Formats: sequence, structure tokens, C-alpha cells
Amino acid sequence: ALDSRAVNHKVFECLIKSGSFDGFGAARSALAECLDRILDYASRRRKEIEEGQATLFSSESLPEPKPDESLVEWAEEDRLRYERETLGLYLTGHPLRQFENELEDRATHTTANLHASLNGKATVLGLISRLRKIKIKTGKNAGRFMAKLVLEDLVSTVAVTVFADRLEEFERELVEDNIVLLTGSVRGEGADVEMTVDTIETLDLPSKSSVAAQSIEIRIRAGVSTSDLL
Repeated sequence: ALDSRAVNHKVFECLIKSGSFDGFGAARSALAECLDRILDYASRRRKEIEEGQATLFSSESLPEPKPDESLVEWAEEDRLRYERETLGLYLTGHPLRQFENELEDRATHTTANLHASLNGKATVLGLISRLRKIKIKTGKNAGRFMAKLVLEDLVSTVAVTVFADRLEEFERELVEDNIVLLTGSVRGEGADVEMTVDTIETLDLPSKSSVAAQSIEIRIRAGVSTSDLL
């Protein structure tokens, strides 16, 4: 029996998204798909019990819904996003794992080994979180906006400041959960280390093909290659 006043739809949805029901052996996508039917079944069974109508054969007229085993599990990107939404952390993986080549080839540091003695500059690959824009109240930039964010990589996090000019230049890239290659100045030491943005580059998901295209060939039949068509 289910008392929906104590455990409602949202609670069960969060439990599914966080992986708390993985032990039942059903895909999270399948559990989410049949959640409404399961809760409706449980509610009706509870009502039967409360009214004294439940019998040994009640379940025959009211069959218990089962998750559809044929449903494909959520894509990794969605699964991880749901874990982060419900738990505040990634549990079964991390989005940055897809960019390990870039981490090795293009990032100069991780968030854990940043310090002010790096000749002032560092490049870190990470995920944008806790982004907030702040209106500047005084000085020559009064009325404009700057931003504060936390950049998270596979090791730790670092606080980042984006001043007004850089915010306007890279506003498209500055989106929560975007994976970016961030280059900037480093100041502070230890727990007080921070970065100030110089450039931000959004990274695309790695191609499933191991061969990158070097050119594209377009063929047009001679009989229709008019100036207007070209």
C-alpha cells in the first residue's frame, strides 16, 4: 500500500533518476515510463485495503504494471545529468571522460595543481557550474554585467571570474553544464586559488569516427551548372 501524501510522484522520480532503484534490474528509462501506472495501481490497492475490499484474488482484476524490458536505457549524457540534478554529483561516470584526449593534449593544468606561480596563465578543461551574472554598480563599467562560476574537472573545482568585456565576448559559451577549454590568469594559492577568464572555447562531443574528414567533394552535372545555380 502506498500513502501518496508521504511519498509522491516527484520523490519516486528522483529515486529513479538517481539510480536508487537500479537493484531491481529494470532500466531507469523503463521505470520512469511506467511510474504513473505503478503509482495508480498502488493507490487503488491502498484504497481497496482501507475499504476492506482487498481479497486474495484482487490482483487478478487489477494486474500490477511491469516495466517494459524492451525500452532502451537513457543515453549516458541524460543519465549523468539526472544523477547530477538529484544527487548533486555524478555517480556512474563523468561527462569529461569523453574528452580525455583533449585533457592530455590541450589542458596545461587541472584544477588541483593551479597556483599563482604559473607565470600568470593556465588552460583548464572543465564543466561550468554555479554560473551567476552580477550587475556592476560602480566604476566605468557600471550598469554592465560580470559573471562568477565554478569550473569542475575530474579532480576538483576552481572559482572563476569573467569580467564585463569577456562576458560579452563569450556569452554564448557561458552556459551551465557546458564543457569548455578555459584559459586565464591565476591568482591565489591553495583553497583560495581563482582564475580570471581570457578566452573560452566550447568543446563538441568527440566524433564516433576515428577518421576526421579532410575535404568535401561536390559534383554538379555540366548541363545544369549555370551561374545562378553555382
